[in-house]
Amino acid sequence: MVLRFILVAVTLVLLACGDDTETIRVTDRYTLDMLDREVSLTEEKCDSARIGQLLYVGDSSGIFYCTGKVWKKVNGNDGKDGRDGKDGTDGADGKRGKYGTSGTECYIDKFMDGFSLGCGATKAVVRYNFEIPDTCKIDLRDDFSYVLTCGDDSVKMASQGPQGKAGDICRQTDIGGGQVRLVCGNDSVITYKAQCGEIPFDPDGSQFCYGDTLVERCNMQVYDIKKQFCYGDSIIDFCEGRDYDPKEQFCYADSLLLLCGEKTYDLETHFCDDRNGKIYKYKKIGGAVWMVQHLDYKVPNSFCASPENDDDLYCGTGRLYPWTVAVVKDHSECGSGHLCPMTYPLQGVCPDGWHLPTKAEWEAMMVATGSRGASHYWDESVKLFHWGAGYGLNTSGFSALPVGIIPIIWNKDSGLFERTGKLYNPNGADFWTSTEYSKESVHSCYIFTDASRESEFDVISYPKDAFARLVRCVRD
Repeated sequence: MVLRFILVAVTLVLLACGDDTETIRVTDRYTLDMLDREVSLTEEKCDSARIGQLLYVGDSSGIFYCTGKVWKKVNGNDGKDGRDGKDGTDGADGKRGKYGTSGTECYIDKFMDGFSLGCGATKAVVRYNFEIPDTCKIDLRDDFSYVLTCGDDSVKMASQGPQGKAGDICRQTDIGGGQVRLVCGNDSVITYKAQCGEIPFDPDGSQFCYGDTLVERCNMQVYDIKKQFCYGDSIIDFCEGRDYDPKEQFCYADSLLLLCGEKTYDLETHFCDDRNGKIYKYKKIGGAVWMVQHLDYKVPNSFCASPENDDDLYCGTGRLYPWTVAVVKDHSECGSGHLCPMTYPLQGVCPDGWHLPTKAEWEAMMVATGSRGASHYWDESVKLFHWGAGYGLNTSGFSALPVGIIPIIWNKDSGLFERTGKLYNPNGADFWTSTEYSKESVHSCYIFTDASRESEFDVISYPKDAFARLVRCVRD
């Protein structure tokens, strides 16, 4: 099979080998026939019709032309061998470049009302006119804006321009008054550390900004000036929207009360005897409110269990009073041998608003507790001897403490009561009533801690001038 291609007019020099070498100049269009490999060259006739034609034979990868009825192969002369190129010289090693200088480390410090950006010695402070709650966070972005995020809400704030080219090394100097002098090369400028309204201030100094007002810190702490005030080194909440002197007053249920002996107290369970600043606990028992501590108010002719403590302001567990001292009556009028004129309720030695209970009030209290058993009146701290309870049960809430009684005598010459012996019955407690039994005696109540004595809280009559006893008071 012959494939036929069109040759464009070119000048073709055919160089033949041997004696038959000749030059054929082709200037016209010729056809180059391609002889398939399966077809023998002898089958293609070189006759007068094909003189001058070219034939490509695939088997020999050669080109033949027809001349003189014979196919001759076209062979070119061998070209000259090319010379070897010279080896190139080795290149010299390049110089190693210098290491670049380390960049300045930058940081961001966040705080409640702003943040500071620092790069080396240069520092910039951004302050807000509000505080960021602990539950919020602030993130610095690559574009030098910062994003405030609180829960699911976020807001982009105070976007800054792109970073400028490095300038001269700058230095800053604190010149006071919340101002800083920034020097960069030959240029200098005074800037504010922070600003409160129109006023510059130092946020790390002794003042803080509240709205547009500068306020002195309290022991270097900030506070809400609408709800609190600074007293010495302490921040204290307003009472009824105003400040007060904590050395004299305290706030109770939005009311200002005077301190009791420089102490605060709970009005629901305690009251103040403002005569000596002692605080007493009280409790409602039955239909009356009883003082559930022994009265400890120093007056002339009153005694402590220990003689050496008689001159102290407080005895601690309660004072002991002769009956005429307890009812605040003159001995010549109400002492032994006299019936004392009474007006009830009788305040006696009790604080204002309180009175010395009558025999009937004592008995009503015992009925209200549901028992006269002594253990139900002793405080839980009191050890009971030979009783199965071990310690006081105090189911009544009366909280009795053992003090004992002091034997006394009236000295007509001095007009004073005097001790006549040691403390008697130190494991018991005896209390005065305001009810006389006769000219010589008065009703009193007693309880004991040991089983060898009566185990009930009971009322009995005793001589007026024989012993000094405890006092409990009832609210009017």
